[in-house]
Amino acid sequence: MAGGETNRLHTADGEPYACDLWADLIHLEGAQSLASYTENYDAGTPAVTSHTFGAGAAYYLDTRTEKHYTKSLLQELCDEAAVSPTAEAPPGVDAVRRKGEDASFLFVLNHNQETVEVQLPQGGRDLLTDKEHQSKLTLDPLDVAILQEIAP
Repeated sequence: MAGGETNRLHTADGEPYACDLWADLIHLEGAQSLASYTENYDAGTPAVTSHTFGAGAAYYLDTRTEKHYTKSLLQELCDEAAVSPTAEAPPGVDAVRRKGEDASFLFVLNHNQETVEVQLPQGGRDLLTDKEHQSKLTLDPLDVAILQEIAP
């Protein structure tokens, strides 16, 4: 798609979704189409594909889709792969777990300009402040916490 052009997707759920920015002409060779274009020169061609190989799968989004579709597709893929968030954190907060043989550490970074609250999957001791946190952690703007998690 040229700058300013838009298109629409036809998906398995039957909902139409807007898309824009770019598009390739895809020819399926072993992959399956999850969504196809409905307008313009590429009407009927795949826009979102998946291809399984061994125990894995690859997905390709050929265009920029509206946020609602992208979010629902990613949620579906995470559910399929049994991927879940490290912690229940608001937007703008990163939560990453690192495990060693003897300990588990949760790194929580608040990239926001406001204070946030993060629900913790398990309690821990903040190695930077030496404060214990049980079920939630409050982080000031641009703050960070490194929790040594308490084994359940």
